[in-house]
Amino acid sequence: MSACQRIAGVRAAGALLWPCLSYPIPFGDSVMRTLASLARCSFIPLLLVAMGVAEQSRAATVSRPDHVVVVMMENKDYADIVGNADPNTGAPFINALLPIAASFTNSHGVQHPSEPNYMELFSGGPQGITANETPAKLPLTVPNLGAQLLSANYSFIQFAEGLPSDGFAGTAEAGYSSPYGTYYPSENVAIWWTNTASPRPLNALPLSVMHVMQDFPSNYSQLPTVSFVHATEDDNMHNDGVNHGDNWLRLHMSGYAQWAMTHNSLLVLTWDESRSDAPDTNHIPTLFIGPMVTPGNYSENINHYNLLRTLEDMYGLPYAGAAASAASITDVWNAAAPQPVVSLDSPGNLSSTTTGAPIALSASVVANGHSINKVQFYNGASLLGEATQAPYTLSWNNATVGSDTLSVKAVYDSNKVVSSAPVYVTLTGPLVPVDTTGLVSYLPFDNTLYAQAGTRNASVLSGTAKYIAGKFGAAASFRNNGSSGVPSDWVASLGSLESVYANDFSVSLWVRTASTTDAAFFGNKDWTSGANTGWLMATTLSKSINWNTVGGTRHDVGLTLADSQWHLIDITFNRAQNQVTTYLDGVAQNTSPLGTTGTASLNANLNTLIGGSGTGAYSGSADIDDLAIWSRVLSAGEVSNIYQGGQAGAPLLAIGQSPNTPTANFSVVVNGLVANFADSSTDGSGTIGAHSWTFGDGGTSTAVNPSHTYAAAGTYSVTETVSDSSSGKTSSKTASVVAVASGNSVFSNNTPVSIGDNATINSSIAVSGRSGNASSALKAHVNITHNWSGDLTITLIGPDGSQSVLQTPDYNDDGNIDTIYTINASATPANGTWQLQVSDDDGGYPGDVGTLNNWSLSF
Repeated sequence: MSACQRIAGVRAAGALLWPCLSYPIPFGDSVMRTLASLARCSFIPLLLVAMGVAEQSRAATVSRPDHVVVVMMENKDYADIVGNADPNTGAPFINALLPIAASFTNSHGVQHPSEPNYMELFSGGPQGITANETPAKLPLTVPNLGAQLLSANYSFIQFAEGLPSDGFAGTAEAGYSSPYGTYYPSENVAIWWTNTASPRPLNALPLSVMHVMQDFPSNYSQLPTVSFVHATEDDNMHNDGVNHGDNWLRLHMSGYAQWAMTHNSLLVLTWDESRSDAPDTNHIPTLFIGPMVTPGNYSENINHYNLLRTLEDMYGLPYAGAAASAASITDVWNAAAPQPVVSLDSPGNLSSTTTGAPIALSASVVANGHSINKVQFYNGASLLGEATQAPYTLSWNNATVGSDTLSVKAVYDSNKVVSSAPVYVTLTGPLVPVDTTGLVSYLPFDNTLYAQAGTRNASVLSGTAKYIAGKFGAAASFRNNGSSGVPSDWVASLGSLESVYANDFSVSLWVRTASTTDAAFFGNKDWTSGANTGWLMATTLSKSINWNTVGGTRHDVGLTLADSQWHLIDITFNRAQNQVTTYLDGVAQNTSPLGTTGTASLNANLNTLIGGSGTGAYSGSADIDDLAIWSRVLSAGEVSNIYQGGQAGAPLLAIGQSPNTPTANFSVVVNGLVANFADSSTDGSGTIGAHSWTFGDGGTSTAVNPSHTYAAAGTYSVTETVSDSSSGKTSSKTASVVAVASGNSVFSNNTPVSIGDNATINSSIAVSGRSGNASSALKAHVNITHNWSGDLTITLIGPDGSQSVLQTPDYNDDGNIDTIYTINASATPANGTWQLQVSDDDGGYPGDVGTLNNWSLSF
C-alpha cells in the first residue's frame, strides 16, 4: 500500500491529515496553494469532493461577515453587565445593544487570571501561560487566528489602546507590571507571535499587525477582515469599573455597531474572565451584533474555544488547538430567513446638534422580503413619533439641551418588531461667540504650525511634525515616550512667553491621549522635578496640571484624560485674585492659589513647548488641536462656550468673534480729489450703531458711506471707527487714500490678506469707467506688514494677464512695505480685474508671516 493510500484519518471539522504531507491541508480559500503538492496522489477528485462538502457544511451553519471586530473587556460577571443599565454605575450602552444582539447567557471564561483567556481565544490554548507574564520563549510558533487569516489571504489587525506606536515590539511584562505605561502585552497577545524574519515563518505574524487605537478607522470599510480591539486597564473595566468602560465602548464602538448592521459585518463583545466565581464559575457576558444575527438570548454553554472555532469556521480556516474539539456556534445565524434591518441615519452617531429649531430625524429600512408597516422614532424609551411610508422621516420639536440616545424600530409583517443600533447625540444651545481680545497664540494645527494672523506661530524644535485626524480637521500628533532624554518623536516651540506669564493669562486646547505616564505635553517647566518653577500639562493621572512659582509650593491637579477621547482643557491664571482655575470639558474642576502671592513668578527661563516639557525631556504622547493662549482671564461662561462650540463641531475661530464686537472695514474709489467711501464693516449677530470717519486732512464724518473732497493731491491716512449698538465695543480700520490731480481715479482694496510662510496670495481690484489703456505712469500703492525682511516678490497682474514685477527679494529691504510703485502699463487695458500677487520665498526658513493690509491703483 502506498503512502498516499494510507489515510491516517479525516478531520471532518476542516482539514485532512495526509501522510504524504507534513502539515494539515486547510479547507476554504487557501486550498489551491496545496494542490501542487498533491499532484502525486491518485485520489485528488475524492479529496476535492470531501473538501467541497466540508466547506458547504461550514457555509450552511456559520455566516461569513465582511468584517468582524472582537472587543474583549475585563473581569466582570455576567450580572454586572446584562440588565444593569444604571446611567451612573451600570452599562447603559451595552444594554442598549441587547435588542439587536445575540446574548449568550451561559458564556464562561476558561480559567483565571486574564492572560490565559486571551491566549485561548487567539490560539486555542494557554501555551504554558498561568499568570500575566511574558512567555518564556519568544516568538511563539503554534497556530493562531491571526496567522491563519493572513495565510488564507484575509487580513488581521490588533488595535491596542496605549500601544506606544504602530509595530511596537516591546514584550516585557511580569505580574501586572508593564514598563509601557497603560499598554500591557499580556492583553494584546498577538505580539507573542510577531517575527521579523524573512520569509515569515509558519504561524508567525508581522509587526505590522500591531496598531495604536487611533488607527481604528472612521471609514469602517477600511477595517481588516478580523480585528481585535483592546482598551487599557483604565478603560476595559479592570480598574475604573463598569460605567467607565461602558462609556469607552460607547465612544469607540457605537459607530461601528450601527454601521455593521447595514454592511454585513459583526461586532463581538466579550470578557476575559469574571471578577468572581460565585455563584457561577467564570460566568461572563458575550454578545454578537450584526445583521446576520437573530437577536435574543442563547443558553448553550460556550467559552473562548467555541468563539475561536466559530471565527475559524466563518472563513474556512484550520483549527488552532482546543478549537478543533469545540463546538461552533451555529444557532444565531439568520441567513436562511433574514429579518429587516433598520437604521437611524440622521442625526449622525456621536454628533452634536444645536437646539432652537426642529431637528430632522431620518431612518432607512432594508425589508429583506418583509412587509414594513411603520418606523417608530425613540429617544431612550420615549416614543417621539412614527412614519408609515418611505422616506421615513420625523421632525423632532421641542428638543432640549442634553445628551440623548436615539433609536428606531421597524414594525413589520403586522406585529413583529426589529430595532436599530442606538445613536448618541449631544444637543447644545445656540453657539455663543467667544471674544478673541487678548489672543496671544492660536494654532488650529490643520497640517501646519502657522497661527492665526497676528498671533504667535509654533516652529518644530525637534523631529518632524506629524498630523492626524483631529477634533476639527487635522491635529498635531506627538508620540514621545516620556523618557528623561530628548523627545523620541517631536516637539514644537512657541518661543519665550514669559512676558505673557508675568500677567493674567489663560490656556485652552483639545487633547486626546491614552497615556498615563509621567510625561508632559505642553508647558514651559523643567519636568525633572515638580519643584521647578513653571507650569505644564501632563498625561499622568494624578498631576495632569502642575505649576510652581518662585519660592512657592508645588500644585498638582489630576484630570481624567487617558481614555483616547478628545477633552477640552482650560486653565486660567488670575493674578489679582491669586487663583488658578482648571477646567475639563467646560466645567471647573479645581481652584488653587497661584503662589504665596498673586505676583509670584512663573518664569522658568525656558521656551513654551508643545508635545513636551520646557526642556523637551519627559515628553509625552498625545494629540493636540485648537490650542490658544490669551493674555487675560477667560470667564467660566467663555470656557463653557468654547466647549459647547467644540461639541457642535466649531473650532474657536468659528465662534471666536463676539457678536457684540464689530470689525471695521471699508473700500474707496478716488476720482481726482474726490474720495467715495463704501463701508463693509461686520458685527456678527450684533448691530453697528455708529460710524466715525477721519479723513487725514482734518475732515470728519459720521455717515455710513461718506464722500470727501480733498483740497490738494496727496496721500492721506483715513480711519473708520464703528461701534456696537448694545455693548459699545469699537473697531477701527485705517488705510491710505491717494488723492490725485483732477481727472485721475484711484481704486483700492482694503481687505487684509494673510501671507503664510512660503505661500503665494492674490488680491484683486475691479476697475471700471476708464477708457482705453492704462497710463505709462500707473501708480500702485502697496501696504504690507511682515516679520521678516527681504523675502517677498510682489507682482502686478493686469486684466489681460500681463505681469509687472514690483519688487523682488532683497535682504537689505525692510520687512514692512508702504511703497508707491510706478508702472508702465500703457499696453494694458485699464478696465477689468487687476491682481496683486505676493509670494513669500525665504529659502526654507520657518515662521515668517505677514499681512497685505491694503493696496490701490491710481490712474
